[in-house]
Amino acid sequence: MIALLAEVNSIFLHARKLLQMSGFGFSGWLYQSNSAANLISFVPCRFGGLAWIIYGMTRWNERVSQVYLYLLVAAVFVLWVTNMILYWRLISSDLLRRQRQASPAATADAVATLQVASTSMSVHCNGVAAVSGSLLGHVVIDRIQQQHEQKGCIANGPSTSLIMRQRCISIANDSL
Repeated sequence: MIALLAEVNSIFLHARKLLQMSGFGFSGWLYQSNSAANLISFVPCRFGGLAWIIYGMTRWNERVSQVYLYLLVAAVFVLWVTNMILYWRLISSDLLRRQRQASPAATADAVATLQVASTSMSVHCNGVAAVSGSLLGHVVIDRIQQQHEQKGCIANGPSTSLIMRQRCISIANDSL
């Protein structure tokens, strides 16, 4: 019954991941409401369940053998630490992201990063651009392809000669 209580929170946790994979915006009402339900249900469903197990271990510890009790203590400790880390990651990702996105300094940093990335040389491998060692999204790829067609080359794509293929591999190995 306690394990099923944790699964109630898993509904919101998995819905959160599905919304992210579907491309819903973090500021959308659906993502925000799911995020709130996830954070609110996490405490009673995860930590409440573990507190319930600890209460049962202290109240009725004479009903089980010592070996089973020690294994249960170790398992509860691991679950407690894991849930604390997961909850902190959810708070950092969902609550603290909103505060970071609201600050104008973060927007200025993103623009500066994009300007630096657009002036670097790019190597295109199967439709993904690697600029100064980092993989970028498709919006930036289109911009980079328009500005630097003469500088970059296509690796793992159609090459006309062996020399061109070796040059692309050399550029890719030096850049990445």
